[in-house]
Amino acid sequence: MPAIEKNETRQSYTRTLLLPAIALLVIAGVTVTAFLLIAAGSADRRALERQTQAIALGLEDTRMELTLEQNHAGYDAATSPSPQQASQSLVISLLEQLGYRAVAFVDAQDQVQIMPPDAAPAFSTSEYAAIGSQLRATLPTGPSRTLHPGITRYASLDGSPALLVATPMPQTAGTAVVGLVALDERMAREIARSGMAESGRFAATRTTDLQWSSLPLNGADGSPVGYFEWQPDRPGTALLAHATPALLAAFLVCGLLVAALVGRLVQAARVTEDSHARALFAARHDDLTGLPNRAALTAHLGDLLVQRGNRPLPINVLLLDLDRFKQINDTQGHQAGDDLLVAVSQRLRGAIDKGQFLARIGGDEFAIVAALGTDNVGAPFLSRAIFDAFADPLVIGKSAMHIGTSIGIVSDTAGEATPGDLLRKADIALHQAKAAGRNRSVVYEEQMNELLQLERTIEAELRDALRLGEQLSVQFQPLVDQKTRKVVGAEALARWHHPRFGQISPGRFIPVAEATGLIEALGLFVLREACRVGAAAKGRTIAVNISTTQLRNAGFAEQVLDILHETRMRAEDLEIEITESILLDEEHVSSHNLMTLRAAGIHVALDDFGTGYSSLSYLHRYPVDRIKIDRSFVSPLAEGEQSVAVARALVTVAHAMNLEVTAEGVETEEQANILAGLGCNTFQGFLFSPSVEAVRILEIFRRDGKAPARSAL
Repeated sequence: MPAIEKNETRQSYTRTLLLPAIALLVIAGVTVTAFLLIAAGSADRRALERQTQAIALGLEDTRMELTLEQNHAGYDAATSPSPQQASQSLVISLLEQLGYRAVAFVDAQDQVQIMPPDAAPAFSTSEYAAIGSQLRATLPTGPSRTLHPGITRYASLDGSPALLVATPMPQTAGTAVVGLVALDERMAREIARSGMAESGRFAATRTTDLQWSSLPLNGADGSPVGYFEWQPDRPGTALLAHATPALLAAFLVCGLLVAALVGRLVQAARVTEDSHARALFAARHDDLTGLPNRAALTAHLGDLLVQRGNRPLPINVLLLDLDRFKQINDTQGHQAGDDLLVAVSQRLRGAIDKGQFLARIGGDEFAIVAALGTDNVGAPFLSRAIFDAFADPLVIGKSAMHIGTSIGIVSDTAGEATPGDLLRKADIALHQAKAAGRNRSVVYEEQMNELLQLERTIEAELRDALRLGEQLSVQFQPLVDQKTRKVVGAEALARWHHPRFGQISPGRFIPVAEATGLIEALGLFVLREACRVGAAAKGRTIAVNISTTQLRNAGFAEQVLDILHETRMRAEDLEIEITESILLDEEHVSSHNLMTLRAAGIHVALDDFGTGYSSLSYLHRYPVDRIKIDRSFVSPLAEGEQSVAVARALVTVAHAMNLEVTAEGVETEEQANILAGLGCNTFQGFLFSPSVEAVRILEIFRRDGKAPARSAL
């Protein structure tokens, strides 16, 4: 790793360790302090709420107590011989014994008599009249034995809060006794004690001292005429004051510990910087080839897109997939495959310019990112240079290996593209290149995306068709014996008639089913329908294509046997057709399924023989009963042509291994005669019959298998 990058890694690593540690200490300190402040404030608020409620109740109790005392004094005075004596007795009791400042009698005409008379200037007579009138409104209309609760009202007396207490005069109907009580220090102490406050006082105005709390004493109009004030209990503040020294000591200790930890972290950073740098490098690079990986590719594309901005500068992405790599990896071993990938990466490095970006993004896939000028013709030229680089074989050990590559290209000059968009489009183009025959390059076009969307539509519609079971059907193409020209069996073929799109070709929906995992459900549907026909045609071979996905299902063999039991078809009349790719399958599940099915009496045919890997050594791993020569070998057959020699070789090898041979795609008598001369056992093709409905194939079987004339179908 470069020294500059290593130094930057060290600084970054140190910052990564030190800054969080310091920040953690600060955050912890701030958090603890804030928590304590919040907790203390909350405790103080709760205590204040409790005291406020208690003091409010104390004030109310004081008012009720004064009312009761005045009522009792009035009833005691009522025992006097005359109303005048009762009034004098009540005045004496309230002024001298209870300490009232004044006593007023308010009659039914709101006439006020104040005792002592010299107390009149200290207080407005209208106040006495108002509360007396208010009291009379609450008196019962008739005699009552119930002690009247009276009413009270705060008022201002010489600038200080006072209390007016109004009760009815027992001996005089309609007369109210109104006592004027000064709120003194004794009352304040009693009220403060009820709220567990250290001290309390009555005041004309609200204090600005934050150490005191207050409750307003509202007069007749609702406005305060004074305040009751007390020093509230602050348990949270007291606790915080006691805890502060301990907290400061704790923070100091923590600071020392963090300082020691930071020192150790700095030391650890110096020790581990190399391993961290290597890990950082490994996270963005492929272990085998040393090339940047997918994550690095995505980051590089993101940087290029940011640098480009809105300028019309081209960014070209090429995705490469090696042709025949799996075959080499399987036949030569994984070590040879790894060595081949290393050699490929070296060839690619030599084929691109220094400023271009090369990455291995997984398996046998590589990617190249290049800015090749102001037009879009540079990427195809680069792909030609790549093809030229692989024109010569790669020497791996003592073997010379010929390897090809398929290339998907996307050239983006502007717009709102993202790395994901570019890679997705390049992958779509790569898919088209592989589908077009491999070892070629394809430039992405928007219509390719439309094809992809079409495949998704097909997938959704196929799911519905499998769920409903109404659109899919199975047809059967006869298998004809080459000697008797009689129908000895048939191959089951899936058909799909869509209510909107009409007949959909199997070449369109079968690949989609395989790619999306729907092939298992579709395969079981075809197998079940084929077995129903086979059960009605004992002795006739019914062939059914089986996908690789089905064979890799551990329960597949059991599913087949269950369907045979369900439909009552004989196992020896069923033939499953597999492709040559199965022969390379290393999975034990596939082998176990095939062995189980063969043990049950089911025959196995190798479909499209000669188009895939064609390694006869694999036939010993999965013994088969029949090979089917692909139509690509049958179509060009003519006397004297080289294709005859190829077909003869295939038939000869098959017979040498005691295998039956079926030729697919037979369309002319000339092809049939040549194949018969080569020793093919059975034919299949339009010369004899296209695929027909189940009812029609059963009719053919009932005619003793005589192949119908082509025009009769």
